[in-house]
Amino acid sequence: MKYLLEILKILLILFLQIFVFSNLHFLSLCYPYVYVLALITLPVVPRWGELLIGCTIGLVMDICCSTPGVNMASCVLVSYLRPIMLAHLVQDHERISGEINALSLGTAPFLKLSLLLCAIHHLVIFLLDAWSFADFHLTLLRWLVSTLISLVFILAYGFRKSL
Repeated sequence: MKYLLEILKILLILFLQIFVFSNLHFLSLCYPYVYVLALITLPVVPRWGELLIGCTIGLVMDICCSTPGVNMASCVLVSYLRPIMLAHLVQDHERISGEINALSLGTAPFLKLSLLLCAIHHLVIFLLDAWSFADFHLTLLRWLVSTLISLVFILAYGFRKSL
């Protein structure tokens, strides 16, 4: 039952990303990629399972957004880095079970985890999408604005039960 709820949560997040957030483009600078929330809040699973889930989420996004491998690469990297960051940000990471949110991790570790993973995810997406350093300043501006907007949505979800 627990896994079914997690699968439904991931499907809902992907649905919202594909049909709502993918259509929100502000001045061609902000592209909110909120689906990284599914990877950040994923319960602790075996390492291979986390990478498989990241690969699958990225593949679904690549198919729906017609981006050849960009989302998959960024999701697999986030899935690979998340356990490492959890181990460094949370002192007693063995106690973590269930959903990752501000209540289970603590406010500061959840904020740091979300910021780092969201920033890495977005940076990989924008660098792979640009595939050039011609407009590097514009790519960095898109990365910064999109990361901040996406982070607002991610933190709103992560802190929903702690308020």
